[in-house]
Amino acid sequence: MKFPCFFRLYQQYLITCTVILAVFAAEYGTLSARSSSPTLRILQGRIIDTDNKPLAGATITAPALKIGTIARTQGNFTLAIPERFVQDSIMLSVSAIGYKQWRKTIAVNSQELVITLELGATLTSEVVVSAQRSSSFVQDAPTKIEVVTQRDLQRTPALDITQSCEYVPGIKVQDNCGVCGTTDIRIQGLEGQYAQILINGMPIVSNLGMVYGLRGISPTMIKQIELIKGPATILFGPEAVAGTMNIILKSPLELPILQASSQVNSFREHALAGTFRHMLSDNTSTSLTAEYQANAYRTDLNNDGFMDVPLYRRFSLMNAWTLTGNGWDMQLFGRYFYENRTGGQMDWQPSDRGGNKVYGESIFTHRAEVFGTAERELSDLWKLQVRLSAIGHYQDSQYGVANYTANQGILYTDALAVYSASPAHTWTFGAAYRAERYTDNTPATLEPITGTHKPVWYHIPSLFMQHDFTSSWIATQVGLRYNHHNIQGSILQPRGSVKFNLAEETALRLTGGTGFRMVNIFTEDHAALTGARRVVIGEQLRPEQSLSGAVSITHEMDDVGGGVLRLTGDAHWTRFSNKIIADYDTDPNAILYKNLAPTDYALTRGFTLGAEYSFPFPLRTSLSWEVLNTYRVEQGEREEIWFNPRYRIFVNAFYAIPAWQTELQLTGKVTGAQRMPRIVDDAGAIIRPLESPVWSIWNLQITKRFAGWEIFGGVENIFNFTQASPLIAPEAPFSDRFETAYIWAPIRGRVLTIGVRVSVE
Repeated sequence: MKFPCFFRLYQQYLITCTVILAVFAAEYGTLSARSSSPTLRILQGRIIDTDNKPLAGATITAPALKIGTIARTQGNFTLAIPERFVQDSIMLSVSAIGYKQWRKTIAVNSQELVITLELGATLTSEVVVSAQRSSSFVQDAPTKIEVVTQRDLQRTPALDITQSCEYVPGIKVQDNCGVCGTTDIRIQGLEGQYAQILINGMPIVSNLGMVYGLRGISPTMIKQIELIKGPATILFGPEAVAGTMNIILKSPLELPILQASSQVNSFREHALAGTFRHMLSDNTSTSLTAEYQANAYRTDLNNDGFMDVPLYRRFSLMNAWTLTGNGWDMQLFGRYFYENRTGGQMDWQPSDRGGNKVYGESIFTHRAEVFGTAERELSDLWKLQVRLSAIGHYQDSQYGVANYTANQGILYTDALAVYSASPAHTWTFGAAYRAERYTDNTPATLEPITGTHKPVWYHIPSLFMQHDFTSSWIATQVGLRYNHHNIQGSILQPRGSVKFNLAEETALRLTGGTGFRMVNIFTEDHAALTGARRVVIGEQLRPEQSLSGAVSITHEMDDVGGGVLRLTGDAHWTRFSNKIIADYDTDPNAILYKNLAPTDYALTRGFTLGAEYSFPFPLRTSLSWEVLNTYRVEQGEREEIWFNPRYRIFVNAFYAIPAWQTELQLTGKVTGAQRMPRIVDDAGAIIRPLESPVWSIWNLQITKRFAGWEIFGGVENIFNFTQASPLIAPEAPFSDRFETAYIWAPIRGRVLTIGVRVSVE
């Protein structure tokens, strides 16, 4: 395949940047180690139970410094002590599910620690998060932050990040195409394009990368996922409308010397991953992670003539560096991702690509990323943080006879200064710049006069300021961001959060703010590219704007039947003006895209109730009930928005058998009815239900640990529940009646998975 000249140059630029920065990091770290004593102090240890068995996944934190890490497979951990910390001792806190919390003051220069945890109930909130651009604990943040830890990611046999989020309340992984299997991540009932996806706090996953690029982020690379529902902080940019998902990657210091994993399932999907970590000096460390995933087996269990699971080959390579010296803490990541994905009729072959005899959808994706962070303590009062990222994303897609090629490059940089005026007051001042170049072969970039496709450039410089206040009973976070869009002009965004400590065990949080989003139909709406309907853009589309609010309350009880109980309640509300809608009903052969009129609006609102209970023995259970109401009002008429279940129930149970070093994880989800598209025949008669039925899915996984390795096996969709074919008129895929997106439940049934993980400390 030949790449456009821009992408070749951009790819070479990214590779050159990676090599130069890596060489600089290695040489800088070596020189620093030669010229002065090591500035980075490493605290190492091992977490075990009373039977001397390792406790992988235990959380280790230093509350005073707001830093932490997770114990690896053999219970080993490494905690990097910041250079600014000069004391000889530190308070350490360790916790694990089903065990009593351990707290003790230890010497920083201690030899390797061995910490023993005793059985007992605990629900720790001491998880370190960085979703506010500075380290804090979940329970301290004014904005409610939900964390999916590394261990949580391993308790389901997920191949990518979208599968990892399937059973997180407030998130819905929506399948958008029954042929090529594309998905998006919905937060609070809003489509995937309304969620801001960050990697290490940087907004480098944009509209084009949202469709297929997320598949390249494997759970083996992820330390944790931090989820904020609603507008939250102003520090990450203007586009966090539905919420923010911050994907935190593992740094080399958090990795063993060598780790590898492999898994295969009953659909013959298989994955191989390996990571190597090396300490170049006391100041410099690096890691290299490679992963390969593939599916080459064709199945058609619903007998519609199309493959149930797309064929694919994915490869990703990630190189990470950490460097500490002369007052600076730096991290650098470089990643390359390639995917070849194919879905279509069972007899489709590569030679049929673009033809009109055998229907197929073939997508090639290339994505390269470089991003890094540098932090420095300027004084006891000031801290400086600088970040830089650059990505190149190229996609060549063939949907039947329709070809879609797109090329996107994004450069993002920001700098902020944090001023700690006192223990109670913190001020953050910052500036950011984002440049984006996008081109494709659709009407979105077509010059009417010349008939050629011209790249579209977006430039958004920003200024922002935020104030954080903390006291014993209240914590507030108020911010203002000014953005100047080269096309849309000035955009002012206020956002704020407040947390009330109603009691020692009870916290109430309120959040509100505005959102702004530019729209690119062809990168965000798969229906505009697949199927036979023509696309009609009847007007100059204006950017979407939103006003959002959220409230949450958390109450924890320490002694309920010998265990610990946490109760949560959340409510959210988002109102859109200028919302862009896809009208499928006016013309059955077309998709009409338009803004809602000034008097019209769209609204999404809902609430979630949850309960989590940790027994005095190693069993933790959770139950949550989510209710969602989404609709739009157009010309006085109210219509429910598609693909949003009116309610969902999530069930989770985790049980550990320490004597056998075995864990069992049960997850379940009940999904209520949802509004579906109106599908009619040539006579105008409705041929598919306008609502989906209620359905549920249940999964079980068992993990057994040995010395240095573990084996896991699981069953997804235990009761083999599937919907009928999601395709409309699959017998005539090149006709005007063909549709691919009538999806409300799993397309494939029961899946058996087995895998192994190996770790060398």
